[in-house]
Amino acid sequence: MTMYRGEAANHGILDAFCLTEAIDQVFNHSMTTSVALGKYEEEMRERTRRAVQLSRQACRDAHSWARLDGNSAILTKRAIVAS
Repeated sequence: MTMYRGEAANHGILDAFCLTEAIDQVFNHSMTTSVALGKYEEEMRERTRRAVQLSRQACRDAHSWARLDGNSAILTKRAIVAS
């Protein structure tokens, strides 16, 4: 994720939390490793998809004065959504 919206650290912290929950499910024998990690990756990709797209757009917008307006991804609300 590019650094133009300041969300990567927030997602990284949430990634670590969700990954520890997945690992805990493996150690508690409620899921296999492949199932737990598969669910973790699916959730992570779904959660971060919009933030990554907005960050890429913000990168592009930051290099064009004409694109910096109220609709610019660099100026909109953060996209992190916790489940």
